[in-house]
Amino acid sequence: MVVGLMGLWYLAVSDRFIEPRERTAYAVFFLGVCATCLGSSYYHWAPRDATLAWDRLPMTLAFMSLLSAMISERISVTAGARLLWPLVVAGALSVAWWRWTGNLWPYMAAQYFTIFLIGWLVLAFPPNYTRSGDLLIVTGIYVLAKIAEGLDARIYSLTGWISGHTLKHLIAAAAVYWLLRMLRKRAPRVSKARLVFSPHARSVVH
Repeated sequence: MVVGLMGLWYLAVSDRFIEPRERTAYAVFFLGVCATCLGSSYYHWAPRDATLAWDRLPMTLAFMSLLSAMISERISVTAGARLLWPLVVAGALSVAWWRWTGNLWPYMAAQYFTIFLIGWLVLAFPPNYTRSGDLLIVTGIYVLAKIAEGLDARIYSLTGWISGHTLKHLIAAAAVYWLLRMLRKRAPRVSKARLVFSPHARSVVH
């Protein structure tokens, strides 16, 4: 929740996006992070499938909106903006499908295949901003969070005071913070197609 609110505050005061439309996907992402805090708290307070849906639903908002942001920054701002809401709806439907049929595969695809697509976009398409490598660090931190979740009971038996699932939440928050750190520190890249040389000055005008 804390990191999600920090991200929303940064978006409210930042003017470091090339196009204002790029801000929307990140706003949905950080809103999804905040909602995940509430949904996860609800699930842990009363763990059952009905409450688990409210844990998983906002996570799909975060994953799908981040994919939209990567499309905007690496392929087309228009394409990313147009795909944002269809992707968000598709993520929500994957959770609804699981609740209706018990089939978890669409939700798993919404999470893991989205991560794969983001990684592919990072590696295959040139970025519009610097610090692209931070996205690989974010992915690595999230993978570490999933490993901690898989070792839930073992970590608790070793420490006697903290479980792997608890660590997953903390490490995932660190991944979100690293993404926010990237947004704060990055700068637009200069593209040859966007350069205009002034005949009266040596400087380059964007």
